[in-house]
Parts: sequence; C-alpha cells; structure tokens
Amino acid sequence: MLRFSKDDTNAVKGAAIILLIIYHCFSSEERLNGYAVEFLFPNGMHLAVLADICVAIFVFLSVFGITRAVEGRDPFATRTSARQFLVHRLLKLYMEFWPVAIVCIAVTYALGNHWYHNYTPTLGWMYFLQDLFCLVGLFDSPTICGTWWYMSFALLIVLLYPLFYRISKMHGVMLTVLVMVLPIEIGMYGTVMCRHLPLIPMAMYFAENNVLERIREASPFKHRVLDDAIKIVLFGVLTYVFAEGAMNETIYYNYRFLFHPLSGASFVIFSYLTYTRIPYVNQVFRFLGKYSMNMFLMHTFVRSKWLVDFTYGLGKDYLILLFMVAVSLAFSIAMEGLKKLIRYGAFEKAVENKVLAWTEKLGGGDANYAV
Repeated sequence: MLRFSKDDTNAVKGAAIILLIIYHCFSSEERLNGYAVEFLFPNGMHLAVLADICVAIFVFLSVFGITRAVEGRDPFATRTSARQFLVHRLLKLYMEFWPVAIVCIAVTYALGNHWYHNYTPTLGWMYFLQDLFCLVGLFDSPTICGTWWYMSFALLIVLLYPLFYRISKMHGVMLTVLVMVLPIEIGMYGTVMCRHLPLIPMAMYFAENNVLERIREASPFKHRVLDDAIKIVLFGVLTYVFAEGAMNETIYYNYRFLFHPLSGASFVIFSYLTYTRIPYVNQVFRFLGKYSMNMFLMHTFVRSKWLVDFTYGLGKDYLILLFMVAVSLAFSIAMEGLKKLIRYGAFEKAVENKVLAWTEKLGGGDANYAV
C-alpha cells in the first residue's frame, strides 16, 4: 500500500513554513512595523491571516511522524521502552532548539538589542531559562521571541503522547471527539495551546489507520482523473472553509476553534493529493521542509529585530516574502553545515546515551509498564 513518506512530510512542511512566514509578516498592521506594504492581492492581509493554519499543519505532522516511528510496537510496554521514548524525544527537541536559540540571542546582542531587556530586571534569568527549556508558552512568561511559544506545545506533545497513546488504544476515534469538545464545554479553548490539542489524537488516528493513503487511493467513480479532481477540489474548499471558520467570531460559542485542527488536517490531505505528486515542484518543497525547523526558529528575528527597515523597506509583499525565505533558508543551511562540521550529531547521541544510563540507574529494573 502507498505510504505517506518522510519526503511527503518534508514537502508539506515546506509549504507550511511559507505560510508561517506569510502569517508573521503580513497578518496585521502591527506586524508591518509602520511600513506601507503593497499587497499583490487586494485582500492580501486577510489571506495572510488565514495562513495561521500553519500551526495546525506542523502539529499534525509532528504527531503523525511520532506515531509512524513507533508503529508495530508498544513504546510504553516497559519502563525501559517508555524511558527511551521520553529521553529520545525530549533531547531531540531541546538539542535541535538550543543551537539556534543561542546563535539568535548572540546575534541580537551583537546588534545592540540586549536580549535581557525582553525579560524583566528582577526575574530575567528565570525567564531566560524558561525560554531555553520551552516553558514560556505554558506559563505565559516574557520571551525574547514571541513565536517560540510553539516550542512549549512541542514539549507538551512529547509529555502527553504516552497518555493519548494508551487511551487511543482503548477508545480510538472517540478520543479525538472528546478532546475536541470537552475543552470548549469547560471554557478552556481560549488559549492557542488548547485549541490545537485535538490534533494529537487526530493525527494518531490518521497514522494508525492509513487515512491519508486511503483517501489518496479512493476511487469512488472508478475514473482516476475524475476521482482525483473531485478530491482535490473537495479538500481545497474544505481547507479554505475551515481556515475562514477558525477566524469567524460569529460562530456559536467557541466552536469556531474546532476549525483549527480540521484546517490543518484538510491541508495535509490536499497537499498529499497535489504538489507532493508533481516532480521537481515536490523537490523544492521537500528542500524547504528539510530546513523548516531552523527557519521557523529564526525568521522572526530578521523581521522584528535584525533587519526590520530593510525587510519592510522592500515595499512589496512578494519581495519581502522572497527575502525572508531566502535569508531564513541560508541561515538554516549554515547552521546545519556548522553542526555537521563539529559533529554535533555524534555529541547529541552521546548525550542521549549518558542520560539513558543515568535514568536507568534511577528508574530501576525493567517491568511491564502501563501508562
């Protein structure tokens, strides 16, 4: 059976990072930093607002990837396997984040924008450590980079995954429905973290039941061209409708927040049906997706701290977008090149082995383990 591959994941990430940059650069007058920017389309700012679905896309792909990585085995069957899962995922998160964070903070300081001023005089170091350990989104603390709140959600995914995994094995798709509705009913859906929680069980269900592959291979009319055309139009329209719905404050109560996870899932399906299948085009998106993590972590510094005047001084939205993508990509490639030069991957593996050995001493022997 056809499988949603790592290449497909990177291709969708490539599109998502472009949406992310569009959203952060153009979605409000405040983000334009007082500059008059000429939009290619008359409703350019509104379209930029809709690009907020990028968060849901990244969350979906992250959980989908984790689920596929543990496919065919129970990663929480024993204390050892559960410990290995958590140590590997937590260290992977932190050790991908820290090099970029340190470089960004150092460059910001070198350019005269003291990173310490983003915190407070009395609790600055505490907030700095919360930034480094991806906790600012959980405590709504001051941060040097507003977009780093997502790292807190990435941390939450790792910490909550064992619980969702165990419950999903017992209740399946009903877990997704519960997580989508319950926070609304108890008034928790006002935070950006809560509104994306349903993507965890949703992406798990998609990965475990080959939903993406089944949709792509579905042929209700037994005519490949017609079937593909109908599916592409359907999920393209659904993505737009869900993205609009997530921003529509007139929808009853907080149920508009249900559209956040639905828009992300729909976009992934739409992507799997379209550009991920087009030669050369998919290679461009895969290349961007390969470096999307570093691009996400540093792009805000370019547009808000390092090169504000030059960036928005370009005047046209497409020039600003091209510049931001080019600079972020160049930075990411340079960072990965530096890490390869200093053998950062080997260092990361050595640290993981040390931490595993240390936690094994603390955790005792192996045994059946229920999350």
